[in-house]
Amino acid sequence: TGEYIRTKDFNFQVVEHSDSVLVMRLPFDGGRYIEQRWILPEDSYQVKNLVSFVGEGLIPRNVSSFDIDFKITVPRMEKGYKNEVQYSKLNYYYSGDKKPEEIGRGRNGSKRLQGFRDEIKNVKNARIVAMVSVSSNAQSATAGARKLLEENPQINLLVGFNEWSTLGVGMAIKELGLKDRVCAIGFDNNTECVGMLETGELDTLIVQNPFSMGYLAVMNAANILSGKKTESVIKTDVYVVDRSNMFSADVQKILFGFDKYD
Repeated sequence: TGEYIRTKDFNFQVVEHSDSVLVMRLPFDGGRYIEQRWILPEDSYQVKNLVSFVGEGLIPRNVSSFDIDFKITVPRMEKGYKNEVQYSKLNYYYSGDKKPEEIGRGRNGSKRLQGFRDEIKNVKNARIVAMVSVSSNAQSATAGARKLLEENPQINLLVGFNEWSTLGVGMAIKELGLKDRVCAIGFDNNTECVGMLETGELDTLIVQNPFSMGYLAVMNAANILSGKKTESVIKTDVYVVDRSNMFSADVQKILFGFDKYD
């Protein structure tokens, strides 16, 4: 108990591979092994990941449960966040259950949160009072934001680090009638968030330019393929949107999509 098995520290062997299956195995003596199997079913975009411990003694008899820590990177493929989360999610099942437990959908705001933590240390009159993690749906995000505000009445600034948490922040402030007392800042946007920006529940949105992200990615990929040099880090457009600039032509294109404009 209390021990870690880090896959990066061991030499897993490829025991099976095809265009739809990859099996990696860490062998032990006596024919025992730890195995990870990734399966992409036919006509599906959902990758299954099966972890198996085969053989006695790999897990002590007094251990009834264990934690699995992992990292996964899912490239952004869709123009809008709502479409993206339909394709990027991670679920797990408890033994015997038919309904999956949702771990997460789409991009999270972990790096944004870390950046915020680092910067807030330099602000003398500010401190983080409380934080909450929520699932990627409006109900969970709103309930989480409400809990923060109700349990910590001294909060005067609330930040959401992705589209769902931003929506929850705005909805909670609207339900509690706190738009004149609590400043709300959020990352990403949808039409509901834009509406709450206009009516005052949200004060600022940090919005990415999906067109720029796609255009620069393709342009620089073409440059690399043709032998041209390119920067190792390429920054895409980010807009800080509030009520003072939300109706400008350039910002409107970012908030509501390029397909509505010539």
